[in-house]
Amino acid sequence: MLLDGLTVVLAGDARPLRFAARALSDLGARTYAASAAGAAASQGDELDDLWLGVPEPWSGGGGRSADIVLAERGADLGSLAAGATVVRYGAVGATAPRAGDQLSEREATAAGGVAIALGDPERPPLPLPDGCVDAFAGTHLAAAALAALLDGVAATDVAAADALAALVAVNEKLCLPYGAPWFRSGRRASGSGGCYPYALFEAADGLFCMIGRTDRDWAALLSAMGDPAWARGEGFDDPRVVARLYADMADAWVGAWVGEHSREELIAILTPLDFACAPVLRPDEVLELPALADRWRAATAGDGTAVRVAGAPFDVEPAAAEAEPLDGAPFVLDLSWIWSGPAVSVGLADLGATVVKVESAARPDNTRLRGAPLGFEPDPQAPRDELSRYFQVLNRGKRSVELDLKTEAGPARLQQLAARADVIVENLSPGVMDRWGVAPAAVHEHNPGCVYVSMRGYRPHPSTAGLRAYAPALSSSAGLEQLVGYPGEAPLGAMSVAFSDGLAAATGQMLVLAGLWHRRRTGAGAAITLSQHETALLANGRNVVADQLGRLGSGLEPLSDESHVVGDEELPRSPWVSADLFGSVRPRWLGEVRAARLPWRREGELPPLTGPAPELGADSDAILAG
Repeated sequence: MLLDGLTVVLAGDARPLRFAARALSDLGARTYAASAAGAAASQGDELDDLWLGVPEPWSGGGGRSADIVLAERGADLGSLAAGATVVRYGAVGATAPRAGDQLSEREATAAGGVAIALGDPERPPLPLPDGCVDAFAGTHLAAAALAALLDGVAATDVAAADALAALVAVNEKLCLPYGAPWFRSGRRASGSGGCYPYALFEAADGLFCMIGRTDRDWAALLSAMGDPAWARGEGFDDPRVVARLYADMADAWVGAWVGEHSREELIAILTPLDFACAPVLRPDEVLELPALADRWRAATAGDGTAVRVAGAPFDVEPAAAEAEPLDGAPFVLDLSWIWSGPAVSVGLADLGATVVKVESAARPDNTRLRGAPLGFEPDPQAPRDELSRYFQVLNRGKRSVELDLKTEAGPARLQQLAARADVIVENLSPGVMDRWGVAPAAVHEHNPGCVYVSMRGYRPHPSTAGLRAYAPALSSSAGLEQLVGYPGEAPLGAMSVAFSDGLAAATGQMLVLAGLWHRRRTGAGAAITLSQHETALLANGRNVVADQLGRLGSGLEPLSDESHVVGDEELPRSPWVSADLFGSVRPRWLGEVRAARLPWRREGELPPLTGPAPELGADSDAILAG
């Protein structure tokens, strides 16, 4: 595995630390628990022990020293820290006004800006299901630890509230620029995420998730519904207008149609139309998914009950040949779009990598097409593709190469770029990389040092063929959306929070950095395939275990004390978020755009923002020339 030979010591019992230790262990590291953490684990929560495992006790014998120490902020590590990369965790941002507060996972969800968008608008907000936020923070810890190890950074600090606030800073760009609040909206995303539909509907046999992002999606849904007469009314030809003005009316009509079909029937109708959708599954239904049949790990509870635990959400195949040592900052070829993939590479850009995004004017990144903010008057000469704040926050600091990959020359140019890349990140449909001649095997034939990360929505399987993988669809089929609701009531889901996208991005960053560590140690790159569906499932893993043991409650306790709940506009001034987390970039056509820094405090400083996103094709000539 990628981290074979790496020694990680856990010095604390906070669950994000334990999740980080499990993530690094899944990648091949040997993980140990210092005495305090080991004692806590042996006497602690059985669900956590089953989900995350219990590391071996650390004795420090045999002359072995720790490469990475994962510790709670403020813990006295003594000799344990000698020569090690130390990554500390706190729920609250290190430079926040209330940095000393000790927040529960529920409170951190509120303090980081997420809870404000979960639940019914007329009722108190909800948290995310137990363990999910700690898994998110733990993934950031693991990724930050590997980055620090590669760069020789001795001390790093990661806060849950900062990581969540950075997620919100992207997520709100679907709402606030278009007149929709970042606020809880029941089973529908706030303002339908700017483009209708974006909600959970009642099918004949359970909840069903439906997501439309484009005019083509809206036309496909109406075609499936038989082109109803109501859709020919004024304003209903534009899904963005429907989202802003007519969502309640549309919900009634679309909901009635959905209710006439089972979830399986809806998948059969909508998937061939390339429409993003998914059943909202219970944890017991997730356990029976055919695509996951061989992905579970067996474990035994204290009472002898056999349970299945989510396994590692990725597969790794090291390159067969060695490469030249990597000298300097890596060159990253970004072949991804929307959120999860671009967020991986934007974090690498913050860490100093040169990131080149390959784009097409014929089919630009969907996030470029979000349009100008409501009420913003762009320069008449401004290209439409340069007016999206959503694109800016996910692609700042990169360079852009435009290629026409439908021509003979386009794939040849792309192959030349791939032959030079230290890292490739892609999240396009299966088969696309093969068609362009840049699948992992082809790249490694000429570039064996490349760390190649493919971010798949679902694990390849006949049952997942053709499924589009937007974040709420993935978390729906991972059992997470089913758990978000008030006690004893029907689920509402977490449609306003693209949790799976932010989680997959942090996991992708961890995998790239693990691959670079493997290359440094062995001289060889690797092909790494991430299942974003299984990433969401692992974050929800504690609840899947609890369900098997009959310990899963019905619904979530609302945050009745809203003292910690902050909204997006408050986040830069939140007393629990680092005061220096937010900055801004100034793209030529949009003016100032607020963005969050990579939330990993290295030697006391967060990485700087590296400038605005590139204009489409702005760097083509310079990069293709050499």
